[in-house]
Amino acid sequence: MMKDDANDLTGAYAMDGLDEEERQAFRRHCAECPECADEAGRHQEAAAWLALAVARTPPECLKVRVLAEAARTPQFPPSPPAGEGTSPAGGGASTVADDPGDCYVASGPAL
Repeated sequence: MMKDDANDLTGAYAMDGLDEEERQAFRRHCAECPECADEAGRHQEAAAWLALAVARTPPECLKVRVLAEAARTPQFPPSPPAGEGTSPAGGGASTVADDPGDCYVASGPAL
């Protein structure tokens, strides 16, 4: 297995998306390539954090807050390719509370 091939497989390996033959080849490669082994470990850690985030129940007011923000945010058509005009000006950005118990929506400058 070439290093470039292994780099392409790290995410799939972390998410258990390889068949048995690919998994074994990837493991053999990682035994000789600490860079790929480290990257696969980081992908597995990220997958674990994402799984924990999905398991967390959001506060009740989140749906109301998100729908209110979506209702007042202008929806623009896709931007034209570069050189074919200008893209539309953006609307206000939303600031979200760090504490999941805080349910407020504050307008801010466009990012």
